[in-house]
Amino acid sequence: MTMLTATERARYQTEGWLVPDFRLPTSRVQALQQALDELIAANPGVRPEKLVSAHIARGAGDNGEGVR
Repeated sequence: MTMLTATERARYQTEGWLVPDFRLPTSRVQALQQALDELIAANPGVRPEKLVSAHIARGAGDNGEGVR
C-alpha cells in the first residue's frame, strides 16, 4: 500500500487537495481497457457514457434496455 509522503500530507493540510504520485500497473490498465472494450462491444445500442451503471440490469440505456 502506498503511503503519502510528508510533503504530500503538508500540501493537503495547507491547500486542501493533492494529486498523489501513484499509477496503476500497465497490466492492470490494459485489463481494464479490455473489459471496457468488451462492455461497449456487447452493448452497441447504448452510448458509452451511459454505461456508468453497467451493473444495473434495466434502464441504463437510451432505449430503456438493460446493459449486457
